[in-house]
Order: sequence, then C-alpha cells, then structure tokens
Amino acid sequence: MTVWVHRPADGRPFGRAKLFAPPAPRPVPGLGYARFHVEVDGFTFIFASLAEVDRCVATLGRKTLPSTDRETDSLGRRASPALAQPAARRNKVVAL
Repeated sequence: MTVWVHRPADGRPFGRAKLFAPPAPRPVPGLGYARFHVEVDGFTFIFASLAEVDRCVATLGRKTLPSTDRETDSLGRRASPALAQPAARRNKVVAL
C-alpha cells in the first residue's frame, strides 16, 4: 500500500522521490524498516506505516470498493487484492 498512501510530493517518480505526503517511513538505524503485521482470518496484512493501516481500514470499510483501475492507473500498475475483497473479510478487518 505504500505507493498508494505515501505519494511523491516533489514531482519525482515514486522510486526517486525524496519527499512524500504523508511522510514515508524512515528506516530504524541498524534494524531496517519497521513493519506492522495484522492477521485477520488467516490472512496477514503487512503495512509500512500507520497511515497505511488507516487507509486500508477506510478503503475496506466502504460499502462499495473503489475500482482497482482507479486506484492503480496513476501508478501505471494493475493489481487486485482479491483475498481482501469479500465483504465478510473486509468487515473483520474494519472491526479491528
């Protein structure tokens, strides 16, 4: 979710950007990047920031999910988190 949440704010492509909105996570010295693991119904979501957790909950909590085309077109990618799409699973995630 990092590329959907932490968008470049300096006009550079994601891989070359130095400034992001909201700010991208920074590595922990000597340890690398922190990760947030959330397991729901046997599926583990892995997030790089709390902003990503918030975005996931907000997205999965919607009655109608946004199209993956709309979500990914600006990134030049096509991806569908099919495992997270059934309403019963989304409701479990949102309930956390």
